[in-house]
Amino acid sequence: MFGDFAAEVTGLAARHGLRRTSAEPDPGRPGPTTATATAGSDDLDAEIGALADLVDQLSGLHRAATQNRARAAEIDQAIEGLTTRVEAAARLRDSAAGRLDELGAQVTLAPGQTLADAAARQRDLAHVTAELTAAEALLRATVPGDDLEAVVSDLTGRTDAELAAEVTRARDEHDRYAAAQRDAWTAVGTGERRLLDLESGASAGELHARAQESLALVAETAERYVIARLQHETLRSELAAYERRHASPLLAAAGQLLERLTEGRYVALRAVDRGDSARTLKVIRSDEQELGPDDLSEGTCDQVFLALRLAAINQLQRERADRGEPTLPVVLDDVLMTFDDDRTRAALRVLAEFAPSWQIILLTHHEHLADLARDVVGQLRSDPPRQKERDDQGGRGDEDLITITYLPAAFAIAAARQPDDVRAMAGIPLPAGPADRLLPAPTGPRGSEALSSAGPGGAGTGGRDPGQIRGWARQHGFEVGDRGRIPREIVEAFDAAHSG
Repeated sequence: MFGDFAAEVTGLAARHGLRRTSAEPDPGRPGPTTATATAGSDDLDAEIGALADLVDQLSGLHRAATQNRARAAEIDQAIEGLTTRVEAAARLRDSAAGRLDELGAQVTLAPGQTLADAAARQRDLAHVTAELTAAEALLRATVPGDDLEAVVSDLTGRTDAELAAEVTRARDEHDRYAAAQRDAWTAVGTGERRLLDLESGASAGELHARAQESLALVAETAERYVIARLQHETLRSELAAYERRHASPLLAAAGQLLERLTEGRYVALRAVDRGDSARTLKVIRSDEQELGPDDLSEGTCDQVFLALRLAAINQLQRERADRGEPTLPVVLDDVLMTFDDDRTRAALRVLAEFAPSWQIILLTHHEHLADLARDVVGQLRSDPPRQKERDDQGGRGDEDLITITYLPAAFAIAAARQPDDVRAMAGIPLPAGPADRLLPAPTGPRGSEALSSAGPGGAGTGGRDPGQIRGWARQHGFEVGDRGRIPREIVEAFDAAHSG
């Protein structure tokens, strides 16, 4: 049986090209009969070792064959997968070729242009479209409330320099706002830290209590102020009403005269408390604004003064008439010297209306007042109410209301000798010749010439500076006004002080 197994192994090894590593006894030939038992045993062991070696080789071949079959199966499976992918790629290639054919039919290509060129152009168009979309998004984010077309049109009409300047201004404004925002955040942080310090401080409760106490005090003070203010306004209103009810008739009449003198600009006068236990005068303008004496011009002040004097004179004249006494003449000396032409005409019209009741004598050294008086006469002649008044008075003419008279000088000083002789007698050096004179010497007879000065009843200053006389008078204790007539005794004292 062993012999059959050895023969089968040996045959299998031969088929695979294997050979035994030791001497192979002929299994069909019997061994020598004379071999000893030991020798026979050794041969058997060698035979078994050779067979074992063949068996190992065959086993290795078997294992290799098994592995090769598994590897072949894997390769077959991979080949099958690659074949499937190749077939799919072929189908995709066929589909792409068909799509390319369709695109080639749809796209109009220029001569010499390929489909690849059209595809490149399409990619460029897609890139430009993406950039345009991004630019529109940026514009909409920059000016969210404006119309995009209007913005684009505005930008198109500007030059690069204008846009650069606009960008510079925008950046500067952004920097300012950013700095302001940083400052605001800094202030907020400082305030929050201060608030935290106050809230976490040991005296926070005390400060809160003091704040509440202060608020209560403020509320109480405000309430007292409101009550006092209401009382003040009520008292002022009552005082004003009382003053209106008990206003001086003289002030009321003076206000009416002031309205005529100022041709409607100022309409009333009111006496008010000045605050130092004294009273002052307020002039009410036609727009209801009240002005004090310091707020008025010199001409308006003189108009107010004239209105008060005329109202007082009118009151005295009425009292005399009520007693059956004749009215007195009224003499006014240069009361219009600060008036302009319009003020003068208005004053002359008022005086002309008083003329039927009083005799008014107006003295002036301003010759142009005579021309203005003639103008007033002409206006009175054309005034219908004045015409009716003339008829009621029996046809009395306006020429009887205003009479213009030129008076001679108060003093007529006859020249006793020539001026150079007078200067020589006074010890004043005379000019050596005509070239040394400041102005040429006057020519003509001088015997009939006269220099005017103030007479015994006058208030003239004889050519002297009125301001100089007023300043000298105040320095020496005389009382003299800023405007108007200078008393005769002051002028004589001034002349006496400067005669030496």
